[in-house]
Amino acid sequence: MKIPFFYPYSSDKLIQEVQEVIVSGYWTGGVKVTEAEYLLMEKFNFPNFVATSSATSAFEVILDTFFTNESVNIVVPTNTFATTAEVPKRLGHRVIFCDVDPILGMIDTNHLSEILKSHEVNAVIPVSIGGALYDRENLITLKKEYGFKIIEDLAQLIYPNCFHSAIDASFFSFYPNKIISSPDGGGMVFSDETMISLAKERRLHGIRKFSDGSYDIVELGRKANMTNISAAFIIDQLNNFDEKVDRRTSLYKKYKSLLSENINLVPTYNANIPSLLIIHSERRNELKAFLKEHGAETSIHFRPLHLHSHWNNGDTFKGAEEYFRTSLSLPFFECLKDDEIEYICGLIDQFHSN
Repeated sequence: MKIPFFYPYSSDKLIQEVQEVIVSGYWTGGVKVTEAEYLLMEKFNFPNFVATSSATSAFEVILDTFFTNESVNIVVPTNTFATTAEVPKRLGHRVIFCDVDPILGMIDTNHLSEILKSHEVNAVIPVSIGGALYDRENLITLKKEYGFKIIEDLAQLIYPNCFHSAIDASFFSFYPNKIISSPDGGGMVFSDETMISLAKERRLHGIRKFSDGSYDIVELGRKANMTNISAAFIIDQLNNFDEKVDRRTSLYKKYKSLLSENINLVPTYNANIPSLLIIHSERRNELKAFLKEHGAETSIHFRPLHLHSHWNNGDTFKGAEEYFRTSLSLPFFECLKDDEIEYICGLIDQFHSN
């Protein structure tokens, strides 16, 4: 049996919806993007939404909007994808790594407290992994004490009411392997409504348009707008969102019922939608190789950034390194079949019985 790590969801109507955009000739910007933004606000109770070409570009726009022409100190958990640290560094900010919880893989607010006592911190970028929410309550408490901005990396998390008014901004990903997916895409939400017009200008070359059709470049922007084609994918996903959620929840419960008690399944929470299915195994590398040998592809989220050549300066982060040593993401996507889950769990039992 061959089981990919991921396969994107699409409805029976998607081809027709994308074809309509192609035939219209309006492939980028415009009506479909506006419709997707409105549906995202409606579905998830966002106060606003600015769609972009990717989560990376959304994060770039947020930092440009908050920290125009200044260099600041930004704390990033070391257990994350390249984007979370790459963007602030490339924009000229100083990146400070924070450790994570060794089970959940998300920001350790105890270690963050130590950082805050010894560094001036302007922003913290907490990352939610697998559809579970990081320790938001404690982070908000620290924000009240130290006055930094919270910019959430919610690339792997989206659910109704997931945005909190105490958060300065959140950015989302619609990459093919995300809960809401498209060929690529992202977006952002702000607590301060006055940021919306600035963000919309910065996502497209700093252009401000006028009713007579003219425009003016009012600031330094970038090419970060979403296409109508990507928006058509997102609209299709939102129109079938309940079906997607039901299937993801069913898959998670199926895995949970079949995985042996001595396999540590990283928990998600009832209010959240599972994005990944992550387990911990003391023999992770051997298990990964065994599953691949028998046709089941897996992945690892993530190799901590401080272990990569570009970022490695000799620092040690025990929580992140422990999480990385044992964590493994199993196949998890809407069209995964129940018998495929049974096969995967059977392989895991077989491996650990040897």
